[in-house]
Amino acid sequence: MRLGLLLSIFVAFLPLLLFSCENDPPANDKSSIAHAILGNVNKTLSSRHNINMGGIIEATHRDDKKYKTMGLCFQVRRPVSKEEGRKLLIDCAEELLSQINTHPDFQQFMHEYPFTVKNIEIDVYVSTETGGTIYHPEIAIFSLVNGQLCYRTNTPENRYIFFSKEKETYEEALRIIEESK
Repeated sequence: MRLGLLLSIFVAFLPLLLFSCENDPPANDKSSIAHAILGNVNKTLSSRHNINMGGIIEATHRDDKKYKTMGLCFQVRRPVSKEEGRKLLIDCAEELLSQINTHPDFQQFMHEYPFTVKNIEIDVYVSTETGGTIYHPEIAIFSLVNGQLCYRTNTPENRYIFFSKEKETYEEALRIIEESK
């Protein structure tokens, strides 16, 4: 009777055992390499700027399934001026591009090589030191998307629609930083 019960349990769980075991992906598969690069960038930038990673951004091309966009989302728990946010985005972009474009095994997984600022995204979400929402005139979100820096604010009256939104190209941002030195 016990043997029959044990055998029934074993047979019931056999499909689960057979079909749930997966082999570890090879160390050189594209997502493993991409995530390793993003992890290294996060480690560098988190240490350098006292920011916390909140997520990753990745998109592949529909035809060849190679990466066309990669990026990171960060959180900063203190007000950030527009000038500081601009410098932060530029530094994050340069670090990300450097690590993506110099990784010896990743070029084969890129839709176009080298990646430029049009192939990366950086989002920096700003909150108070306790994690509360930042309101206009303070900037709540700094982002770099498709080669453009964007600065967004919101208000307590309508937190889900941006109160203001300013944009500048990556090149304009570089020029502004250079002129402020």
